[in-house]
Amino acid sequence: MHMSRITLKQVAAQASVSVQTVSHILNDRPDKPYKQATRDRVLDAARKLGYRPNAAARSMVTQRTRNIGLVMHTNPEAWFNTVDAYEIMLGLNALLSPKGYICSMIPVGSLSKPGSESRIFREQVLDGVVVCGHADHNVYERIEQSVELCIWVDTDINHPQGCIRRDEQHNAYLAAMKLAELGYRKIIWMDYALHWSHYSHRDRQAGLDKAMRDFDLQGDTLPCTQSWIGKSPSTIARKLGPDVAVITSRHQFAHSLVHTLLHENLRPGYDYGLATLDISNDSEHAWPGLCSVQTDRSIIGKLAGHMFLNALENKGKLPDSVCLQGTWHAGDTAWGPR
Repeated sequence: MHMSRITLKQVAAQASVSVQTVSHILNDRPDKPYKQATRDRVLDAARKLGYRPNAAARSMVTQRTRNIGLVMHTNPEAWFNTVDAYEIMLGLNALLSPKGYICSMIPVGSLSKPGSESRIFREQVLDGVVVCGHADHNVYERIEQSVELCIWVDTDINHPQGCIRRDEQHNAYLAAMKLAELGYRKIIWMDYALHWSHYSHRDRQAGLDKAMRDFDLQGDTLPCTQSWIGKSPSTIARKLGPDVAVITSRHQFAHSLVHTLLHENLRPGYDYGLATLDISNDSEHAWPGLCSVQTDRSIIGKLAGHMFLNALENKGKLPDSVCLQGTWHAGDTAWGPR
């Protein structure tokens, strides 16, 4: 059954205000403050009449689409390997959704080849994008050329404005310092043997090297080819001892290490120390006893949303970049030598 579209004029008449007032309130114009009673009257009128805004018409007037793209790495064969980025997405959406924004996820792989961009880039249907995580530099360059407003989150881009990073040098130093204070004299760094050149790897290594010097610690490495070890428990066990602690770059490595060393009857916190520099909210709740340096990624997402809105309200001028330091969580996987 055909139903006629309710207009702003009808809402204005129902609320006894001007059409302009209705437009300002329904479009949530921050530069047009109204008394709460007026806002409530307009919103109530729109709800009773069943008013539905015309997004296309509003976009023509405001020159905004209220759509934002989130560019992130996805793996169709292992969706849940990107839980960390998903937490950032939840934080971003939690902040922007109440303000009427729609977040669209854009797989970074879709931008890897010239001409492969989706229509949201070709047709300029976005107010801007948030780029999250690692990508090739040619992808970064193509995004900057295609989009006027871009917020960089946890990427190798490090501009004075518009970037959010974790202070990984501080985080690695903090973990090693806390373990040294507990009495551990040797630190084993567990990471991928080969990895992409993401800033976090370089900064973590720099933080560990500094802590080794400052606290006179011995060092060793445990390079891995995949996140699940599952073999050579005796070889790993020979590296360990009561005064040895392992720091892992990812919480998946910590899970794998503990499971592997059960074959040697070795327990974290008793036979060796264990801490991680990167833990998801899900793993934090599943394993609250894991010593870790924690950075809440949902907060990073919300901060990206604040940056995005701030830039829109200031005609594209980006806020200053931010580098967030993690905090130490003392669990039960590192008590010190016994």
